[in-house]
Amino acid sequence: MAIEFDLRDGFAGAVDPERASPAFANRLAAIADAGEGVLVVPPGRWVVDEEVRLTTRGSSLQGAGMRASVIEVQAGARTHGVVVEAGGVTIERLTVLGNRESLDDDDGFHGIRAGSDDADWLHIRDVCVEQAPAYGIGLQRASYEFVLIENVSIRECGRDGIDFKNVHDVGSRCFLKNVTVERHGLREANTAGIDIRGNVRMQNIEVIAVGEGRSGVRFRSGERGSQNGLGGDWSGLVNYFVTTAGRGARGVDNGDLTGVRVGNGNVVAMRPIARAQS
Repeated sequence: MAIEFDLRDGFAGAVDPERASPAFANRLAAIADAGEGVLVVPPGRWVVDEEVRLTTRGSSLQGAGMRASVIEVQAGARTHGVVVEAGGVTIERLTVLGNRESLDDDDGFHGIRAGSDDADWLHIRDVCVEQAPAYGIGLQRASYEFVLIENVSIRECGRDGIDFKNVHDVGSRCFLKNVTVERHGLREANTAGIDIRGNVRMQNIEVIAVGEGRSGVRFRSGERGSQNGLGGDWSGLVNYFVTTAGRGARGVDNGDLTGVRVGNGNVVAMRPIARAQS
C-alpha cells in the first residue's frame, strides 16, 4: 500500500492556503525520496503560483472530492495547474481552477498537462477542471499508452477541453469515459471540446454549448513526428450528446477518417426560447 503524505504535514509552520506552492513542493519532494506515495489534498481551497509537478512513477494526487479539494492557480500566475512527467500517475477527486480571466489571450497554460514520453498509465478520474487559459486537459507532444480519463467535467476553458496528441506512434488502450465539456474555446474559435490526434476510444461523452466556428468532438488527420500527432484514425465515439449554440458550430468533425467509428449519439442545435406574449 502506498504511503500517504498529507499536504499539511512535514512543513515548517502551518500551511498558508493562499500560498500553498511551497507545501506542494515539499510533499512531492518527500514522495520522490520515498520512491512512491499519495499526496493527500485536504478539503479546502489551495492557491498555487507554480505548477504542481508529478515526477515520481506511481505517485498519486488525491483530494477529498471534486468540490471539496480545490487547487486554484493564483490570478496572474503564468503556469499550468498540474503537470505529469512520470508513468503510473493517478489524479483523482479534486478540482483544478485556472486563472483564464487574469491572463492575456495568447497565454497557453492548461489545467492539467502531461508532457513526457514517460507519462503512460495515466489515470484521471473524478476531477473537475475550470477556467483554464488554454486546454482543460492537454496530453502534449509525446507517446501515450494506457491512459484512462473518466468521470471528468471541464468548464469554460480558453481552447480545447481535452487535447490529445500522440506524436510518435498510434498508441493503445487510451480511453475517455463519462466526460462532460461545457463552453470551451472562449479564447479561440477553431477549437474542439475534445480534439483527437491519436488512437482513443470514447464513450458517454457530452459537449455542451459548442460556440460559433467550434467543434464538439474532432478527429484530426496527422503525420508521424509532427507536433500535432499521427491523427485520430481507428478511434471511436459512442453514446455521445452534443449541443451547438453558434453559427457554423459542428457536432462531430472528421468522423470519416480511416477506421473511425461514431455511433449512438445526438447533435442538437440550441435555439432561443421565445417569451410568451402577455
